[in-house]
Amino acid sequence: MDMTPPTTELPQPKRRAYLKNPVIKKAIETEHLTGVRYCSKCDKFLPLDQFRDSCRGKRQYICIPHIREKARIEAMGTKPKRAYNILRSMARPDMLEFGHTKMNFGRPTVIAMLSEEHINNPGEYCLMSKRPDRPLSVTNSIIITRPQRLYLISRWRKTHDHKQYMRDLWHILEPERFPTAEAEEDSPGWAQFFQAEEPSPAKN
Repeated sequence: MDMTPPTTELPQPKRRAYLKNPVIKKAIETEHLTGVRYCSKCDKFLPLDQFRDSCRGKRQYICIPHIREKARIEAMGTKPKRAYNILRSMARPDMLEFGHTKMNFGRPTVIAMLSEEHINNPGEYCLMSKRPDRPLSVTNSIIITRPQRLYLISRWRKTHDHKQYMRDLWHILEPERFPTAEAEEDSPGWAQFFQAEEPSPAKN
């Protein structure tokens, strides 16, 4: 008897409705004989070795390549959110240390600031204010390493001086990116890096 599954076009699966399709249902019952199973993503029958059943023996109706693709997409979407949550939770104690009551940014804007290194190792970095006299925001923030953050906070607790904090931050940054050969406040780079945020227009 020819157990080859019919080649008729199958309806597009929707919420596992394909399991109620008589053609697919019969193929499921005889898959140990035919050696094929229906993949709801490919919308066709594939050899059984292209499927991976659950640890409880439950049938999977998505082939291995599609399972891996789904996991990759989920990981790409989850890792940046996880990095944001870690950076934000670590920034909160510093926010209170500087006497701020809120952070003026959202998750999408912070995620846009993150590099692949930040996303893969969020626990090694911190989101800090450039100017401690202003709330943490997109323009008033920088991502630095944890040792750099510990240095800044320890110095801040000794001085509580806004200008000194800014000088300390300036000197721990990469020299080739923010030259410090000349007097800090007179340097064009200083003004650009510590640019003041424009106040929001008053609402009538």
